[in-house]
Amino acid sequence: MYTIWKYPLVLTRVQTLHIPLLEPLAVQVQGAGLGSETPCLWARVDTDNDPEPITIWIFSTGDDEIPPHLRLNYLSTFQLRDGTVWHAFMQDR
Repeated sequence: MYTIWKYPLVLTRVQTLHIPLLEPLAVQVQGAGLGSETPCLWARVDTDNDPEPITIWIFSTGDDEIPPHLRLNYLSTFQLRDGTVWHAFMQDR
């Protein structure tokens, strides 16, 4: 079955999620104004498939060097209430 699932992310450089991924849809902050902010990935998934590892990279504007050897696909840019701007990428599988 195809559906959309949400995956909370950690604000760290690299993380691996296990998802029966069809396609990533967006990364946005959820909970802004409610006291806590959580970046989340929304993805279209196939629940009939086994989860596979995907690697998510998150870089801040101007502060993080992106390793040139990585093959990354842009997902989204999101901003926190403190004004920091972050950019999420998925590494080629």
